[in-house]
Amino acid sequence: MVDRSLSPSSGAVVVAVVNGEMSLKRLVAHGNRLSLSFDNPEMGEFVLEDMEEGLLWGVLLFSVRWHHVKSRASLVR
Repeated sequence: MVDRSLSPSSGAVVVAVVNGEMSLKRLVAHGNRLSLSFDNPEMGEFVLEDMEEGLLWGVLLFSVRWHHVKSRASLVR
């Protein structure tokens, strides 16, 4: 569930529209500079100032799906 009325804060997972594509990213503040990061530490961050086109569309409150990959055997009972 996404709430568009909330103001995002550092550490929040947000729905970001980057170059026309919607994506979930973590908003990170470095002083007065904002960036969008992946939860995967191997991926880099997007600095909001450096993006051609970007919009923070809403704040993710919760979701109703698995976010952790489980083996198929553990799902079948």
